[in-house]
Amino acid sequence: FSSSTDTALNQDLGVLGESNPIESLRQNLILAQGNRTVGPENFNFNRTSARLYPLLHIMSRIGGARDWGTGRALPDHEPSPDTALELHHIFPKAYLRENEVYPSDANNFGNYAFQTRKTNRGIRNREPADYMREVVEHLPGALESQWVPTNPDRWKVENYQEFLAERRHLLAEAANEFMESLRSGNLPAAASGTVSGELDADEEEEILEEGEILVKLNEFVVQGDIPAGELDYKVSDANGNLTATLDLAWPNGLQDGLSEPVAVLIGETDAVINAAFNAGFRHVFTSPDGEDFMYYVRHKILGEDEESEDESGNEVG
Repeated sequence: FSSSTDTALNQDLGVLGESNPIESLRQNLILAQGNRTVGPENFNFNRTSARLYPLLHIMSRIGGARDWGTGRALPDHEPSPDTALELHHIFPKAYLRENEVYPSDANNFGNYAFQTRKTNRGIRNREPADYMREVVEHLPGALESQWVPTNPDRWKVENYQEFLAERRHLLAEAANEFMESLRSGNLPAAASGTVSGELDADEEEEILEEGEILVKLNEFVVQGDIPAGELDYKVSDANGNLTATLDLAWPNGLQDGLSEPVAVLIGETDAVINAAFNAGFRHVFTSPDGEDFMYYVRHKILGEDEESEDESGNEVG
């Protein structure tokens, strides 16, 4: 609740006895929050910022998204290890790495789709211009069902950023249409077949955990009256060429103008770390749980006494 909790609760509780309480609750929400729409920029995040990940998953599961190997809707596969859903990188990560695209950009939400395990493993590291041409030829409409650009020029690695921009635009349009259908009461029809298995647990956990860590770090600094950092901060070289995307950054320092630039990188390569240093970030923290960054904030920025911690590093007293 963004307003007084008691007031908002009383307004919501007051409509529960009406003939159509769900619609009344919806109207209360619109009055409080306004009619919100999704824009392409909302999908311009990496795996470390998974705000719309659940929406993308839901849209794919019940919005008619089709598998690029079988051509069937994702929920219409009989349950088996081969039909469990996996998070698919449209431009494979290894392929992008070979073409010097940074890992953080490979994990942009515009590069995500869902496929059955067999299809995902079958594609492996093939060039998009190669395997997507086969999908168009043998499974017409399958790419469109997952809101993927069909212009072959967009499938070339040199046009990867243009591909991402167009895909994010298509995703935003689909998200708004989907949510408007829910607002108007047109619920999606039940899947005609058996829902396939859940997403690969390890990869899904990695995506969500990293996002949660960055949210935790921003909440941590805000509690110390420090501005939240910028997620997915992009750095460029002297010629304006993108060199890396930093998970979380304070380009002007944690105390604006009074301290040096700071960046937090989780699971990144040495190339991204070096790019951060080259961009002037004098403090780059890379521990997977963010503990090194929080230690720095406590003792170097907030000035807490190191002796106030016990041997395990936990604050005491």
